[in-house]
Amino acid sequence: MNTLTKEQIKGLSPEQQSHIAEIALLKLNKQERLFKQLRKSFIAPLIIQTLFLFLAIIELVVMKAPIWAITPFTLLVSAIAIQVNIIDH
Repeated sequence: MNTLTKEQIKGLSPEQQSHIAEIALLKLNKQERLFKQLRKSFIAPLIIQTLFLFLAIIELVVMKAPIWAITPFTLLVSAIAIQVNIIDH
């Protein structure tokens, strides 16, 4: 996608500048809508984080596994869920 510089935009007619401004506004509105949808979905990482923390506790307490025996997958997914939750907020 080509981007116009300020100088190129200044060389356009007022009508063309208006169209470019409308397109830029539409893009910003779309980004804002997507951002709001993302903010609404903050609960999913929290649920994932809680689930995998629960699995880690089960491994440690119920199965009496040593702390180093927690599956790497559980740790990885928990870390990802925490990062997503931090980034989202």
